[in-house]
Formats: sequence, structure tokens, C-alpha cells
Amino acid sequence: MPPLPSPVVRAAKVPPAAAPSARLQAAVRAELKKKEDADEEFRIDSEEGQLSFQPLEGGHWLVSKLRWRGVYNAGSCARVVNERKPGQFEPVTDSTSDSSSGQCKLVTPGGAWDLPTRVTDVVKP
Repeated sequence: MPPLPSPVVRAAKVPPAAAPSARLQAAVRAELKKKEDADEEFRIDSEEGQLSFQPLEGGHWLVSKLRWRGVYNAGSCARVVNERKPGQFEPVTDSTSDSSSGQCKLVTPGGAWDLPTRVTDVVKP
């Protein structure tokens, strides 16, 4: 059976880089602090707990923080937050990663070959 074609993703216009307001940062930190006791992924009281804010459109922000770290890579959890309602999070993922070394299996870093985990064709706006 031949492989399926790569899915096509239409890239959205990304707003220029901006810093989140102090009000938004404080509200997000306060909300996450409430959740710390219930869920370890929300701990923000350590170096790994540093929050990253990326602007989206319409007053929304992508908030992420380191969730796990391995020898060769790391993963973050990500949530979307509305600046008008910073206490309400929309989950995106509990483990996003910007690098993958595959399985080492004591052969070579990254394993014997590179097998992509997700392939897409991105169409610019």
C-alpha cells in the first residue's frame, strides 16, 4: 500500500512579536498556582516552570512551559489563553517538542535512521 499524501496546513498570519501585559502574566500565574496542587504539570516555582508567551490573533496567547526533559530533548505543555479571560485555558497539548532524537538503542545518537513522526506541507498565507 503506498503512503498517504502529506496533509496540507495553511499557515496563519502571525502578529508581530509583543510582550504580554503584566496583568495577563499575573492572572495566568495566579491561575496556574491554584492548579499546582492538583496537577504536577502546572508547577511554576522552578526554572523548568518558566512560562513562555507567544501572541496569537484576537487577543489570544499561546502559553507554554517545560514539562519534561531528557538527555537529548525536552517537551512542554501548551495552552491558549484569552487576554480578556486569562483564567480560562484551552489545552493544546501536554507534550510538545521542538526536537526528536529517536531511539538511541546504543547505536548512535538518534538511532540508526531518522524516521519523521509527522510530515506536513505548509502553504504560506
